[in-house]
This record gives sequence, C-alpha cells and structure tokens, in this order.
Amino acid sequence: MGKTVELLALILTNGRGDKQPMSSIEQKEVELDLRSDFDKDVAATVEYLTSSVVAMADSEFLAPPKKRFRSITGSSGRGQSVICTICKKRHRLADVHWSRDYEKDGRLFICPLCIENNKMDFEVSTTLIIVPESLLHQWYEEIRRHCKEEVIIDVYYGVGAEGYKHPVYMDTCDIILCSYETLQKEIFYVPSGSGAIELRKRSRPSTQKYPSPLLAVNFLRICLDESQLVESKVKAAAKMCSFLRGRYHWCVTGTPLSKSVNDLYGLVCFLGLFPYYIDSVWEHYLFNPWTTGKRKAMINLLTQLMWRNTKKDVADQLDNVVRQDRLVELSFSPIEERLYSAKIEKSKEKMRTLLDSLLCNNDPDTPLSSLPSATVDAIFAIINDVRISILAGESHKHKKDLNCIADFRMFSPKLIFRKLFEDARTAVVQRHREMVANRNALAGIYLLLGEEHQALDWYKQAYSIHEEQKELNRLLGLVEGT
Repeated sequence: MGKTVELLALILTNGRGDKQPMSSIEQKEVELDLRSDFDKDVAATVEYLTSSVVAMADSEFLAPPKKRFRSITGSSGRGQSVICTICKKRHRLADVHWSRDYEKDGRLFICPLCIENNKMDFEVSTTLIIVPESLLHQWYEEIRRHCKEEVIIDVYYGVGAEGYKHPVYMDTCDIILCSYETLQKEIFYVPSGSGAIELRKRSRPSTQKYPSPLLAVNFLRICLDESQLVESKVKAAAKMCSFLRGRYHWCVTGTPLSKSVNDLYGLVCFLGLFPYYIDSVWEHYLFNPWTTGKRKAMINLLTQLMWRNTKKDVADQLDNVVRQDRLVELSFSPIEERLYSAKIEKSKEKMRTLLDSLLCNNDPDTPLSSLPSATVDAIFAIINDVRISILAGESHKHKKDLNCIADFRMFSPKLIFRKLFEDARTAVVQRHREMVANRNALAGIYLLLGEEHQALDWYKQAYSIHEEQKELNRLLGLVEGT
C-alpha cells in the first residue's frame, strides 16, 4: 500500500470525532460482499477508472489565481461585506473567505488584524498536509479517488494569491493541502510578533494586506510529505513549518537520511520533541555519542518515533504473486521531448567548452583518474544534470544540497508545460530588449559622430520593432485591441 493511501487511512480512522467519513475502499467491501471474486475485480476496476477521471477533471481547477490578491475597500455593498465585532471595520466576504452560514451557526466574525493584535488562537479539526508543489495534483486526485465527497478538501495558495482564508473557514474543511513553495512565500505575511520576522528578506508594505492565517490556527494534525525537505532549519520553508501549530505532527518520507544521522535534527525540531530539539542537547546526548560508536540513545529515541513498513510486514500478501519479466519501452511526450532536447543542447555546449579547456592544458590520452577531482566532478555534473532532468523534469540548480526545495524540484507535466512557457516568454522578452537596445546604441554612436540622419534612421528602426511587436501581440490576443 502506498504511503499516500496509508496516510489517508490513518487520517480517516482518526477523524474529527463526530464525523467519521468512510473511505471508498471500505464502502466497496460492504457493498460487494455477496458478489463473486470476478465481479469484485470488475467493479473495483470500473470504480477506480471512474474516480480517476473525476479526480483528474476536478484537479483541472487546481491552479493558483493568475493575479496577485489585492484587497479593495469601499467598493462592496452591505450584502457583500461583513463587519468585525471588535473594530467594527467592514471587509468584503470574498477577501476573508467568510460565509453568512457561519453567522447562522452563532460564529462571530473577527477581522484578520484583530486576530493578530489580540493574539487569538483558533482550535480547528482540520488536517494540514504540506507537500512538494509537483505532488499537489497527485495528492488531490488520490484523496478524491479513495474518499467520498463528504470529505471536504481545500488547497491553500497563500495570502498573496487568494486573500485571507479565515480560521473559521478552515475549520469547515477536513483536509487542506499546501505546498512547500507556498510556505516560502508566506514568510512575507508573517505577523511581526510571531518571532519569525527575521525570516523576511525584505519588507513588502505594498502587498502585505493581511497576516498569514496559518499562524492563528491550531490544526488537528500537520503532515509533512517528503519531510526530508525540512531537514535544514535555516531554509525558509523549514522555518515556516516550525512556526505552525498542531495537536499532532506527522512526517512521511522514504529517505529520512541523505548525508548523516544529523539530518534527522530538522524532523525532531518539527515534531517539537523536548528537550531534543535544543541544539546542545541533540549534539551532546545524541549526535556526538553516535559518531563515537555509542548508538543506544539515538536508537532508543528513533524506535519510539518511527514507523517503517518492511517486506516482512507484507510477506503474506506476496505468496500468490507471480513474477514475470516484461520489457516496456517508454517514449517522451511532446513536452518532455522539447524539454529533453533543450537540456541536451545546453549540456553539449557546456561539455564542449569544458573539453576544449582540458585539451589545451592536457594530453588527449590522459585518463580521467589522472585529472583533478574538481575537473572530474565538473564532467559528471553535466551528465548528472541531464539524468536528473529526465527523472524530474528539471535538474537541481545547485549541486550542494539535493534535498533543498530550491535546489531540486520534481515537476508534473502541467508544471513542465508552464515552465517551458515561462522560459520561452522570458527568452522572447530578452531578445526584444536586445534588438531595441542595440539599435538605440548605434543611434547614440552616430549622434556622437555628428551624423544625425543616420542616428534618426536607427531610432526609427528601434521604434518600428516596438510597434511591430505590439501589433503582433494584439493579433495573437495577448493584449486588448484599442
């Protein structure tokens, strides 16, 4: 059983108390008890395919807003706004994700600023699952496939993208999905008194309309998928995760270690295990004894924290499995082919430049073992760059930390297509700027030489390029025609 389904089973069996939704797997077993094995297999296959199609159709709408959220004041009517019970200020319902149904249930509206100023805390029965951006759609599809419609799911894209999601609104959801990339951006909306102000790289007074609602909520549980991404405490997303509050903390990973046992320290900090999340305690009582061969303390701690499924746990499920060798040849999709071709061309150019520099200083018959280690690493880094791009859609940018979110990202086909589009747009804009800048530069040179007519011709060419691009954008529907 995959870790996604396993985690969903744990969430559903340890739900919100009064609400115990039954998974689709359990309902199928109840409904199909009297059928034959063949009927069960057929029904399971049909339902799996149907739920997959429905989940994929629903996930088409899972995209962050294209425009940055901006709060509009003074333009909403009374029917579209709500008044804060503390400061008496009016807010648009859509800005704060508030519903009139909440007031019918006896819940009073408190605006985001009053929540921050009064240090208010909201206990919710919601599970927050933090996943890499590339797995966001997959998680949504898996939840929709294995859970019934009564399980309410929401995707959190951040204050800057979709406004303030009120804690009362969050309490109406069973599961909220959020990406590590969203948490990185959410740092700019951290309340000043939360102790996380040092995370901000620069101030954003023009965009920080509301504080982040995540820090005003005490979730039922917080689950980190691919939790090895928060092993480093200095990373923005890892810092943001450490400020989130929940009654239970779960970490899900298939590779908890990448370099040493010290990688577990970030997970211990997220789990809030006192006193082990204190640097001096971790190093003195756990990590340093481990390095000297005294591993009992570390093993005793980890055996109480970790749950790992081994082959022995599923050995009885493998008795009737018939193993067969089958070769399946995979081919690139058009998007993957385009990305791979571009990566190959860039890698060839890098390798050619590197080899030319080596041939200038070394004999062509020199074996790799005789070259400096830094040179050998540079050669294999180019090859590894191509390999990673095939597996993940994009290679890591920095070779220092393969577990860093900013250094290594796995992209789904939709994200690959978006990235290709953004790269192409950036290249076109850069090319257009170079063409205009070059002609303006030539015009400037002719002005210095005193040849005004030649300078005017080059200025005309620069202006015509600009006008032609505007007309082309209008014909392609990129801008509205006047």
